[in-house]
Amino acid sequence: MPTIYEGSHLIATGINHDVDRFADGEALGERIKEWVETPEGSIADIPDWGHNLLGFKHDPQGVDLEVAIEMSIARKMARDIRDLVLLGISVEYLEIDLFKIVIRHQFGDTFGELQL
Repeated sequence: MPTIYEGSHLIATGINHDVDRFADGEALGERIKEWVETPEGSIADIPDWGHNLLGFKHDPQGVDLEVAIEMSIARKMARDIRDLVLLGISVEYLEIDLFKIVIRHQFGDTFGELQL
């Protein structure tokens, strides 16, 4: 079994790798998808991370609700995901309690679905 010291040569470190990690659009897209899939309070170490959309579960569908969800995402996601430049959000109901979320950011668009 390798020790931490023996395995450390496999870890790429340095300023260039750190910059690449935060400048990678694919990595940012994955963080956004993880945020959409994670309800607030479900991670023990950081209970305030994740979406706070479960309160909208029993609200009637419509444009007003889509706008309220978009505003909630914009407010919360911008605090939770560092280095995110949020350019736009679109929420569209696909069926009851299932909607499609499109997040436009500095690297393009990230799509996700959320079932409440």
